[in-house]
Amino acid sequence: RSGADGAFRRDAVIPGAVTIRATGKNHRPARLDGVQVAAAQTSKGVRLVADRGAVARVRVVGAAGAPGAGGHVSGGKPRPRGQGVAFGPAGGPDVAVRSTTVVADGDAAQFVGPNQLGRGTTDADGRCEIPGLPAGDVEVQATHPDHAAALPAITVLPAAGGVDVQLALRQPGFVAVTVLDRDGLPVAAAEVFVAPSGDDGAGRKRLQTDAEGKATSPALPPGEYTAVLARAAKSRSGGRAAGVSFMMLGGGGDVLEGSRVAVVVPAGRTVEATLRQPVLARVTGVVTGSDGPVAGVVVELVRGGELSFGGFGSSSPQATSGADGSYVFEGVDAGDYTLSYGRAKALAKAETPLTVPAAVAEVRQDLALRTGSVRLRVLDEATGKPIAGADVEIRPAAGETGERPQGMVGGVAFGIAMTDTGDDDGGGMTSITFGAKKTRTDEQGVAVFEDVPVGSWQFAIAHKGHVGKDVGPVVVAERQTADAGDVALAGAGSVRGTVAAADGGKVRLALVEYRRVGAAEWSDQVVASGGKFRIPSMSGGRYELRARPIALDGDTGDAGPVVEVEVRTGETTQVELRAK
Repeated sequence: RSGADGAFRRDAVIPGAVTIRATGKNHRPARLDGVQVAAAQTSKGVRLVADRGAVARVRVVGAAGAPGAGGHVSGGKPRPRGQGVAFGPAGGPDVAVRSTTVVADGDAAQFVGPNQLGRGTTDADGRCEIPGLPAGDVEVQATHPDHAAALPAITVLPAAGGVDVQLALRQPGFVAVTVLDRDGLPVAAAEVFVAPSGDDGAGRKRLQTDAEGKATSPALPPGEYTAVLARAAKSRSGGRAAGVSFMMLGGGGDVLEGSRVAVVVPAGRTVEATLRQPVLARVTGVVTGSDGPVAGVVVELVRGGELSFGGFGSSSPQATSGADGSYVFEGVDAGDYTLSYGRAKALAKAETPLTVPAAVAEVRQDLALRTGSVRLRVLDEATGKPIAGADVEIRPAAGETGERPQGMVGGVAFGIAMTDTGDDDGGGMTSITFGAKKTRTDEQGVAVFEDVPVGSWQFAIAHKGHVGKDVGPVVVAERQTADAGDVALAGAGSVRGTVAAADGGKVRLALVEYRRVGAAEWSDQVVASGGKFRIPSMSGGRYELRARPIALDGDTGDAGPVVEVEVRTGETTQVELRAK
């Protein structure tokens, strides 16, 4: 931290060109690029200039007009409700996902997403100041433990100076919850979610009942709410990839929909709501093949509307069939589900829908597992030689309803990209796709998929240095090997580049998109982390590229100037883009 005179010192800095950033409560962030650090020497005279920015002078009053002392005030960039990240192929369905992007930067990590610009606590007169704010729109919010939150106010800040904002806390209402079991007895330590009707989860409150099965919500703004019982959320570690450990959390709790009740909360009143534990079903069945019961089959129970990531953070329960082929799930709430099943190492899974009726204690669903296999060979189009190490992904053919690969919605596989500091050629990016069911070709260019459910399947083939290709549909019959034949891949080039700010400075995070010269549609966006990006497996020709910066609050800026490049087979084209 800097001293009273602004001076600072940082020891044990690795020699080379470094970037220095400074943040402080009363100023805007400051940054200085290209500071040269020599071995065994001290770099002196480094000077960062931090802008004071704008000040939001906020006064908070209670519902009766009295000062709202002890209120919590925050300022941030306005963000449309429900905004998230959309995944989907061009022309395909988009799936909105509320998310936070994690960008690895050396040994540090930056979290990019909804971002507070400043916060404070009101004094006895209900006043506080939030300094160091950027010019432009800012949304100011106020909360208080004894009041309902004030309606947010959006104001425009100058580059310097201050703006006065007044917020009025609202008279709250409350929900008093009682949880009873099926015999009408109180349930202690029950988890309850109370949330505004139609809320996406951001505004819900978690309660826990006492020994008498009762709990009361915190102060709530007047409006329509729902209360529902929940079980604890689950998570699974995703392991390591590209030198980065990651964990994905499943769901936000196992909600028991059969217990949900709706309430209207008026100002100044407490509304009673009684929740009853619903009848939870026992789902059983037997998995059979052509020779009888099949042991060792993994069965996953996926609730309708939820995502399964095939072991990467899925919160869906799993069971494994025993020697007699039987499986069982205990405590299943009423609703629509999908049973996804297959042998443990099978890349493709069979699926069947399942409906669990309300107030039913036992549901039986037997499963038939009929499988074959698929073989294909990948060759280089120019030489006819086998291509080893090509990625081959299996998917259901268009129109097939019997199987949906885990981690996919409408055929969309979910993925993330992160910095890979071990990239020898300096690309700095690694993509990880959840839900994609892949294998790789061997030295003879051959890929084989075993235990594939009968039906029609298609395959996506990709290889560094070649243009990807889709193959199919291929029909799989029981106990037979379907030969998809030889697949020839044409040679490809790639584009590697950097994204700089409009003034030539560094960009921490940006999105790059490209298209062939003359084409109307831009490609899916490629993440440039630390200003670096790589686009592999491009067919030869001329392309246009452009970049959009991503701010620390997650907002995407306008596209910068278009740059035209020539992509040649077997070569990597270098390019520098400027963000606007």
